[in-house]
Amino acid sequence: MSQTPTKANPEEPQDYLSAWARLGIAMKRGRSFSGREPNCCFLNTRGSRFADVSVVTGLDHLDDSRGVALADWDDDGDLDLWFTNRTGPSVRFLRNDAIEARNSSFLGVRLVGDPARGTNRDAIGARIELELISADGKTRHRQLRSVHGGDGFLSQSSKWVHFGLGEAKRIDSLTVRWPGARTDVEKFTGLVANHRYRLVQGSGKAVVMERRSISLKASVPAVAKLSESAHIRLLNTPIVPDLRYEGLDAKTTALSSLPKRPLLLSLWATWCAPCLAELKALAGEKEKLNSHKLTVLALNVDGLDGGKSADGGKKAEPRRIQNVLDDLGYPFRAGIGTVETVDRLNAVLHEIIYSQKPLPLPVSFLLDETRRLRAVYKGALNLQDLLADLETLASPPETIQDRFVPFPGRYSTGLFIKDPVTVARIWLEGDYPDDARVYLERHLQSAPQASGPPETEADRERYKELASVHHLLGNLREEDSLPERAVEHYRAAMRFLPGFPRPANDLAWLRATHSDAAYRDGAEAVRLASQVCQSTRFEVPEPMDTLAAAYAESGQFEQAVEVAERAVAVADTQGRAGLVNEIRQRLDLYRQGQAYRSP
Repeated sequence: MSQTPTKANPEEPQDYLSAWARLGIAMKRGRSFSGREPNCCFLNTRGSRFADVSVVTGLDHLDDSRGVALADWDDDGDLDLWFTNRTGPSVRFLRNDAIEARNSSFLGVRLVGDPARGTNRDAIGARIELELISADGKTRHRQLRSVHGGDGFLSQSSKWVHFGLGEAKRIDSLTVRWPGARTDVEKFTGLVANHRYRLVQGSGKAVVMERRSISLKASVPAVAKLSESAHIRLLNTPIVPDLRYEGLDAKTTALSSLPKRPLLLSLWATWCAPCLAELKALAGEKEKLNSHKLTVLALNVDGLDGGKSADGGKKAEPRRIQNVLDDLGYPFRAGIGTVETVDRLNAVLHEIIYSQKPLPLPVSFLLDETRRLRAVYKGALNLQDLLADLETLASPPETIQDRFVPFPGRYSTGLFIKDPVTVARIWLEGDYPDDARVYLERHLQSAPQASGPPETEADRERYKELASVHHLLGNLREEDSLPERAVEHYRAAMRFLPGFPRPANDLAWLRATHSDAAYRDGAEAVRLASQVCQSTRFEVPEPMDTLAAAYAESGQFEQAVEVAERAVAVADTQGRAGLVNEIRQRLDLYRQGQAYRSP
């Protein structure tokens, strides 16, 4: 994690953003953002630096703490801490038993505002100035405090304002600047150290409050054991691609060739004892599973386990796999999984869970008859969970929610609809462009038809989404060497979202640089690229690069050189050395009176 940049070093912002990018990659690969990382406590060293005192203070718990509040809970004159946590005990109280605190003095005040004077009852916003006199009476110093209505993430400390007095024993005065419509300043005198006072606005009196005596017994909270096992039920159900696997008869089979029934897809290995126990348990429930018309497919992944298998990580022979299954009495379908099979299943999970952790063994996936993923069982499968999930496959989402959520309420699932472009990019990250294209095309088929200008904000958001889908499909069709289809999608994107610069720029690039003259149109390329450059105020190098290529295609090489040189200057200012080199190579062509052609 990088520190927040300061104005002193102009290079820090890029380092800061790069650190956040690295953090995102780490989370994607399975690292935790904050879970099971010690809490940190920093001590102000009265300068511009802080000292890490996490360990010596005893605050370095592995609690994934989210909120902290301060209060003198045991009324002994020092501030104690309350924490709220995610992975530790939900609430943790830490009593302050510092030796220095026991030997020092304090002052506590609670302000009560007068609404008739324009001040809120809790005096939020009040400023308090405490003037102290040293024990020998020679020096004075001041302390300032403010009353806050919240002082941290999801946190509200006590509204008792605490002053640590150290060795100072004499209080000269306390001045309160009350907030509100009137600027009231009130001074209180006669206060004594190691007392608590209630100060009511306009009273001019400090009322002593009795101190309470509390006996607290320490406890040792149990630490939850970490496990890779999980039962994940899904309400937003992603479509599983048409996976292929190798049967034990050496024939390649696709999921689409299996009966249109619910499918339990299990990954297992011969060296995995829990896997063998799970397959045997499934065999014992054959009649119940058949009554639900469930197809069970166990895919062996020996050889994909990084060398854990007894034969050194080599792919198991079909005959050996069959012998193991026969010994277990396994009566269902079986096959051999491939790296591609596992990668695609991982990509499906990545739609649901951003973190990319390796799949544990065993792991099972429950698909409905439409091949949508309905549940994931990481670790050993609980057959009762599977049977319960099978009962709900035909139920509407609302029924599933009410059945499996432990308490009633309103649901926010409709507010968090996945962006189809984001999901498609997950497939692209896994190097599965065909699956990304199929996903986007299915989304267009299921999306409500759009015609005419948008009339509501919901219409505008829907049109924006459709434009993004068509734009990405245009990119994919270009990579498929189907320029006519790419042009259709780019035009659709521009139709749904006029002024959308990216599809306009991509269409202009295609019209200016395509290797097939049938798809080039210099005039249209110049028109589109000019519009994009104007909308971006000639501050983005990519559309300027496109405009230069469009001028060259239309034979206007002087304009091409001029715009390309401007694009180089802008890209160089932004520190984009790679793009600078690419544009300069095209610039050399324009100077020679040649147009650029995409590979």
